[in-house]
Amino acid sequence: MNGCKNNANESHWHGKKWYAYGTSLTGEYRGRYAKYVAEISGLICVNKGIGGGGIIDNRKIYDAVMSEDGKASADLITLEVGANDGKAPLGLPTDTDDTTFCGSLNQCIKYLLENCPKAQIVIMDSTRQRYKLDEPENLSKLNAVLPGGYNYIERAEAIRRCCIINGVYFIPLSQLGLGLYRMQNNKNYLVDHVHHSELGGYNLAQGIWAYLKNIPLWYNELPK
Repeated sequence: MNGCKNNANESHWHGKKWYAYGTSLTGEYRGRYAKYVAEISGLICVNKGIGGGGIIDNRKIYDAVMSEDGKASADLITLEVGANDGKAPLGLPTDTDDTTFCGSLNQCIKYLLENCPKAQIVIMDSTRQRYKLDEPENLSKLNAVLPGGYNYIERAEAIRRCCIINGVYFIPLSQLGLGLYRMQNNKNYLVDHVHHSELGGYNLAQGIWAYLKNIPLWYNELPK
């Protein structure tokens, strides 16, 4: 699956350092898209995905983002969120405390903007699940409500608005082709209720690249 591999040598991202934060959908163990994005773009990926991680239901991703782990020298930082935070209150895109999903996300973005001066910051919403965990017969619905009392559309829109408020880029993973009915009616794209197959991850990477290739580098000083 090397359909876009030659793009790497032509990309402004070629050879740049990428810190990829997120859930298991990002991580090296169960994630699939990150390695293909790196192949397509030429980015050097430092994969910080955490299985089961969240920014409020648990603080695994939140704490990783807030840590000093070398990201200060990154050229690109992505943060994929949502999959493990469905029990938390959504809150408002203007929240700034850590009692809601939006507030915790805003704190993460604030930290990255303040401490990673040369990085372009990109936030991504997690792709949704096709059935409830360990219940393959209980298929998800378009209007499915998460335990926190909101649906997937409301969460994706809240994430997008947090990005607008903070002036960072948003790549909507939920809108890159892995639609609910495609995932439910074709077993080629997911290996379980939510994790991508190689093919699913490859397709997702193509969609991410369609956005990322048009996102410029960030300059914290004029180029010489």
